[in-house]
Amino acid sequence: MASPKVTWYAKLLSDERYSVEPRFYAGKYTDNDQIVVDIQLWNNRWGSTTVDDLKDYDICFFFDRVEDSALLDMCTVVYNNTSTVSFTVSGRKAILQLENKPVLKGTKNNGSSADNPDNFMQLRFIFDASGERLKDNDLKSLYFEVLER
Repeated sequence: MASPKVTWYAKLLSDERYSVEPRFYAGKYTDNDQIVVDIQLWNNRWGSTTVDDLKDYDICFFFDRVEDSALLDMCTVVYNNTSTVSFTVSGRKAILQLENKPVLKGTKNNGSSADNPDNFMQLRFIFDASGERLKDNDLKSLYFEVLER
């Protein structure tokens, strides 16, 4: 069978649909508003044949520039809109510590989240630097990745 086929989709709370683009602009941070991005991590979305389940993996996130790693303390990740996920920082990467990490099925599917709850997981990324002084117009790039073991 083929290896898992992992894809990411993201949207802001005000958006109706998830973006299918590999890059996603989350906007400009202000001290009055958090940046909140909903993320779906899929295995084999819209797959016409079944692939392997995604079982043994880690989810990491990190900033593009080393000096931005201090901002990891201002990040929160929520799993399936219910529980805050702790993470450990190793080097400049944050590794999510998901309890009972879900197996993402690789079964063929129609791509609908309502019809295929076993093929994806929902994460909410929150950046909140309230009370901190950040540089204006200093673009930050944040990456999420799945590392299979």
